[in-house]
Amino acid sequence: MIIPIPIPIGENQVVAVQGSVWKFVTCTQCHQDFAYLLQLEAFGEAHNTFYLDKEGSQKLAHVHAQRNLAKMYENVVVPTPCPCCGYYQEEMVRILKEEGTSDRLFGVGMGVTALSFVPLGFSVPHIWIATATGVSLGVVLMVYAEFFSGRKDPNAGDPEPRKRLGQKHTLWGEKLEILREELARAEASDIAETELDQQKQDSLGRL
Repeated sequence: MIIPIPIPIGENQVVAVQGSVWKFVTCTQCHQDFAYLLQLEAFGEAHNTFYLDKEGSQKLAHVHAQRNLAKMYENVVVPTPCPCCGYYQEEMVRILKEEGTSDRLFGVGMGVTALSFVPLGFSVPHIWIATATGVSLGVVLMVYAEFFSGRKDPNAGDPEPRKRLGQKHTLWGEKLEILREELARAEASDIAETELDQQKQDSLGRL
């Protein structure tokens, strides 16, 4: 009998990168501009075929990680209420509804439904009644969870606690303007540095 022996032909290189970016928001309720800080981590992967280029595959994995991080900057939204009126924006409301207590209730309903079939393994007269009751209860819980998630409004109730939460995690007003000025100066500095590097490369190329 021939026993196949697996022979590795390479390895995967995985790189993690971290970064932060300010997410700017205009409140659709009171039209106040504010910003909150996103701190994210992304991963990139590349294959080092036949173990021939570990450094190159690591660099490629880093490029993929940076690309994934840039996508996260564009797409990730953290539910953060407006610091002035306490209003959650539409996309934030959707996230809060999806992550709310209704998810846990739906999970409980699924668990009850699954466990309801366990008694069928025992030879007990009329045990199917317990199963039917359990399944009915589980279905009711899941339906209620879906109904609850659609009706729950994160913007309902007293806005003051939401305003305090927003003020704790955001910049707005004068502080926001200062942040914008600092970011504009940093961007201008980066552009100037890039242009200077390009000029140096052009000069070296003409030598």
